[in-house]
Amino acid sequence: MAIDTKSTEKQIPKVELKISLSLNDLILALKSLDDEDREFFIENLLSALSPEYLKSIEDARKDYKEGRVLSHKEVFG
Repeated sequence: MAIDTKSTEKQIPKVELKISLSLNDLILALKSLDDEDREFFIENLLSALSPEYLKSIEDARKDYKEGRVLSHKEVFG
């Protein structure tokens, strides 16, 4: 799914937030999350920073929908 950033920029005013957050603060905050929330955060961060990551998910879903999958046994014996 492609996002038209030009039209998005016109609709949403650009807001810049400046916060004082050390790397240690970020690490402590991430450590305080349970496993599921941490995984959710990391996946969202990856998707925001990596169009390739989103494309790989899209491709995998398409492969699954079209039956291009292997069973665990086929892959690992």
